Amino acid sequence: MPFSSALRPSLLLAGLAAIITFAACSDNPAAPPPGAGDPENISLVTITLTPTTSGHAVATAFIRDSDGTTLPKSPNPPSGPLLLDKGVTYNGTIDLKNDIDPDSVIAISDEVEEERDFHRFFYTITNDTLAARDSINIPPTDAAAKVDVPLSSLNLDSLGNVFGSTFQVVVDPAAPGGGTILNAQLHHFEQEKGTGLGTTFDTDLQVNFPVTVQ
Repeated sequence: MPFSSALRPSLLLAGLAAIITFAACSDNPAAPPPGAGDPENISLVTITLTPTTSGHAVATAFIRDSDGTTLPKSPNPPSGPLLLDKGVTYNGTIDLKNDIDPDSVIAISDEVEEERDFHRFFYTITNDTLAARDSINIPPTDAAAKVDVPLSSLNLDSLGNVFGSTFQVVVDPAAPGGGTILNAQLHHFEQEKGTGLGTTFDTDLQVNFPVTVQ
């Protein structure tokens, strides 16, 4: 399943860096990388966080790559920060689309869902955008933010392994106000992924959304 070619330009919004990477994803590793006109290029990534208790606003933000490929121009920065309230748990979703042609919008998320045994999403609350990462490129967690994405909240694939198209964000009542980052990644495996912690994969997506606890 091809997606767009890899690039990691830095983006700044409200003093926070946002990174977006679209990488080639194909069940045939010999397949050529998609071009700008490929219908499966991702042009829109949307995170939606819905509070599980009443009286709090839905938080949503998107990143748009207007021509569906990170080359030659860099994608736009996120639409804004995800505004979260202290002491609230949010149900999260990530949505991937190709909406370059508004008359023929392609739901990339549906294709990823169909191949969920070969994909895994990762979500990390971090204050690190470019510095040291672990062996599978996951940034360190910002424990001081007191905002968490519990592994147990991620939904599973058909084999009972972590998939993660849905998740939760838990904000501690003692969370300090201010900003941090939600890093979201999508890894693609040529074989069934198991836990998804193996080091042989393609990075289909890597995005940073600013988060503000208020």
